[in-house]
Amino acid sequence: MFAAAAIALSACHPYIAGGYDPAASIHGPLAQVATAPIATARSTSIAAAAPADSASTSAGDSYSLAIGAGVRAFTVEVGVHAHGLTSGALTIPDANSQQPGMAHYLTASSSLDLHWHWLQWRRFSTDLHAGPAAGLLLDRMSGEKSWAQGFRYGTGVDFRLSPAIVFVDVYRTGLTFSGGPAIGYSDITGITIGLALRE
Repeated sequence: MFAAAAIALSACHPYIAGGYDPAASIHGPLAQVATAPIATARSTSIAAAAPADSASTSAGDSYSLAIGAGVRAFTVEVGVHAHGLTSGALTIPDANSQQPGMAHYLTASSSLDLHWHWLQWRRFSTDLHAGPAAGLLLDRMSGEKSWAQGFRYGTGVDFRLSPAIVFVDVYRTGLTFSGGPAIGYSDITGITIGLALRE
């Protein structure tokens, strides 16, 4: 039933959206490694540094890119999200110099969200969304990858200036890593400010 609805919606009004999150937070085991610098990132010591249920840290700047389609009230969206992305995050790390503050890990997630614009008034609308998510933790020194499965949900408001849509979204992504330095359940919360262009 859901698959049939997704296929039907995908034929309607495609759009692309991008967003910036200035204040994301990470809670759980992932918080211990996501922002660890190269010089101090060690899987065993970081995991033991604090209990998983009390760990929390700022993820820094995060960015999102999504494509979707649907009708005015309902849309289906596929998104990718880079968490804690810094200016040095995409440079090749040097194990010899160990630049201060350069992140040891890259954290990213993807999501498949069903959006319901349940209240609409003129150019404004409210948005509820939820759907499955997946996470990736990449060790920039070794190339080792840790994968997670989870769920993403949130709410927000949209302002339409056809064909552009300005939006603010408050979200939470829960991820469970089955292995690696962030094993266990973690979540990422934040507020995304963005712009969508719709056909």
